[in-house]
Parts: sequence; C-alpha cells; structure tokens
Amino acid sequence: MPEHRRRFSPQFEAEVVQMVIETGKPIAAVARDLGIHDGTLANWVNACRREHPEPDQPLSPVERARVKELENEFLKKAAATGEGWLYLATVIDLATKMVTGWQLADHMRTSLITGVLQMAVTHGHVAPAPFSTATGAPNTPRPGSPGSAASTASGPAAGRPGCAGTTRPPRASSAR
Repeated sequence: MPEHRRRFSPQFEAEVVQMVIETGKPIAAVARDLGIHDGTLANWVNACRREHPEPDQPLSPVERARVKELENEFLKKAAATGEGWLYLATVIDLATKMVTGWQLADHMRTSLITGVLQMAVTHGHVAPAPFSTATGAPNTPRPGSPGSAASTASGPAAGRPGCAGTTRPPRASSAR
C-alpha cells in the first residue's frame, strides 16, 4: 500500500527551519523530534540558506578585543556611579560589526540617542539621514506593507515568514 504524502503549511516549514538555524541542533535531531523525514527538513533548510546567504560570522580576534575594551570601559563607568542605573546606547554597523557610536548616561532620554547618532555621524561612519524609531532603519517600509520588498516578492520563497534574514509578521491580538 503506497504511503500517504503529508503536506506542511509554509508557516510550519518556516518555523521548523528557524528552529534549526537558531538552535544549531542537527537537522536529523530536529526532524526526529518532530516526526519529519530528515531529507525533507534538509531541503527546507538548504532552500532558506540559498535565499538568505548571510550567516553570522564569528568575531575576529581584533573584534573580540574591541568588544572586551568597550565592556571594560562600560564596567569601570558603571562602578564609578555607585548607585542607580547606567544606560548604554550604541550604533552598530551590521555589515562590519563595528560599533560606530556609543554613549553612556544615567538617564534614558532623547539626548542619549541623539548623542550616540551624532557621534557616529561626526566620525564619518554614518551619513546623516532621517531615522524611523519604529523600524530602526532609515525610512524603510515595514515588511508586508505596500512598497516593501516582502510585499512585492515573487517566486517560491515569497510570503515565507521566519527564514533567516526575514521578520515574522505581527500576530493578531485577541479581544478580551
């Protein structure tokens, strides 16, 4: 008797792929836990990695030294305050993983954020541009909104939430 072929929703596929990518567990282990054939899951993961070929690279020794230096400076200033909270704001270049601006303050007000952005602009790492606090990116539409790449995408990957490099659409809130 032929085996019945199971079908999975795109959302389920995306969530399982995201589980493999984020946890780093072997594909065979995740497939076994969920009762999926490991070849099927491997195909989903490979397709997602082909669509989004930007895996996180480990920090270089120079980058690790810079992070350690910033951590030490932060901890020294935190110890100097003696009490209360100390807030750290940073601007990080995601392409180079470089901290291009940072600021410490004992408050969390707009001046903290404008100071860190000004530092990044002053040092020539960021071009002056209007920023949207809703998305954290310069005037980019939210995923799925008219004009965004997600809303105009086509092909087999279009509308597949949860793959590495994409964002999951917001869940509808239930009325209480």
